[in-house]
Amino acid sequence: MDEIKEIKGRDEQGRFLPGTSGNPGGIPVGTKHRATAIKEAFFDAFEKTGGIDKLIAWIEKTKSNRRAFYLMLLSILPKETELSGEIKGEETKIIVIRNNKSADEPSRIPDELHL
Repeated sequence: MDEIKEIKGRDEQGRFLPGTSGNPGGIPVGTKHRATAIKEAFFDAFEKTGGIDKLIAWIEKTKSNRRAFYLMLLSILPKETELSGEIKGEETKIIVIRNNKSADEPSRIPDELHL
């Protein structure tokens, strides 16, 4: 009584046939990835709390705010990043290369960034 059950979309060994999904329902079209939803929520909160103008005012308020901003920036930028722009009226180019020994070790702000 070797009854072989035929399962739709699979071969004799039970493997899925090419073009057949193991989860035919899948994720509904238009569903946002969790990271995308978090990023959008962050930007919404940023705009509601004053946006770029308020951030710049906060950064310029104290040296410790400036330092906190640079540390946050270093933590979210890719490992090697090139930044350019105007600092104190002068065209400036900075290349930031992070080379931390471990993820737990805090980033250090290079001396040339202490403006």
